[in-house]
Amino acid sequence: MTQISDQRSIVGVDPGSRGLAFVFFERGTLLDWGTRRRDGDELALLDQLLDRCNAEVLVIEDPDAPRSERRPRMRHLLRLMARHAAER
Repeated sequence: MTQISDQRSIVGVDPGSRGLAFVFFERGTLLDWGTRRRDGDELALLDQLLDRCNAEVLVIEDPDAPRSERRPRMRHLLRLMARHAAER
C-alpha cells in the first residue's frame, strides 16, 4: 500500500452500478471511505461528497485511457463528473 504524502484534501470516487464508492484523505491520512447508493443522480452524490469533505482534489478514472474497460454509460458519467467538478 502506498502512503500518500500530499497535504491537500483528496476525494477519490469510483462510480458503479450500485452507486458511488469513495475514499477521503486529508494531509495524507485516510479519514473516511464507503459507498453512496445510486439514486439516479450521481452528480448530486458527487456534490454531497465534495461539500462534506471540502475536497481540494478529485481523483477519478480516465475514461479515455487506452485500456479502460468501462461501458459507454460509465465512460460518459466519468466525463460528466470531471466537467462538473471542474466547474465547481
